[in-house]
Amino acid sequence: MVVGFHHLERKTPAEVARLIDDAAVRFDYLCWDLYARVSSHYQGNPEALRWRQEALHAIEAGEGELAELAHLVSDAVVGCHLKTMLRLGVEYDVLPRESEILHLKFWASAFELLKERKAIYLETEGKNAGCWVMPAAAFSASEGEDADKVIVRSNGTVTYVGKDIAYQLWKFGLLGRDFHYRPWMRYPGGRELWSQPTSPARPPRLPSAAAPRSTT
Repeated sequence: MVVGFHHLERKTPAEVARLIDDAAVRFDYLCWDLYARVSSHYQGNPEALRWRQEALHAIEAGEGELAELAHLVSDAVVGCHLKTMLRLGVEYDVLPRESEILHLKFWASAFELLKERKAIYLETEGKNAGCWVMPAAAFSASEGEDADKVIVRSNGTVTYVGKDIAYQLWKFGLLGRDFHYRPWMRYPGGRELWSQPTSPARPPRLPSAAAPRSTT
């Protein structure tokens, strides 16, 4: 989505913020269509994949226009999701943010732990050369190079699997770290939703009447 707004739509963060605040715009629908456009663009223009790498680096660093776009889009999409779930009678207590796994050094601690336990290794040859990899034997009965999981790409960015490992280690209390929390919004029925302070909160416009509630 960051690539789409920045490179295809050529919109600034301020312009995207106006789209988000426009009550006439279904921002989640807009993102769905733009996501498909970006995927199609990659297929016809493989050189554009470098845009994705640039965006990933910027988001992980948390600096610059691309990172600002990522904050805006992610908060807005979460808001759309919360409204959808509320219509189904579901409310949340806390929303862990993937970006904080990097910014609060969860991943850095998990990375050192994985290396210390020899759960991952630096691949020096083949298609995964330069990547930190978890061998298939560590998590599956199957063998073979194709089943190995890349945890850190050769360009230094962390995969979803790597960040999820850090998140699971936090759940088990193995990292010695915790998130910082703040109220993100209050549901119509009074339940407070908490998140981590990555960016200024942009709470969604939720319906005024509370729906039947369940806790997730």
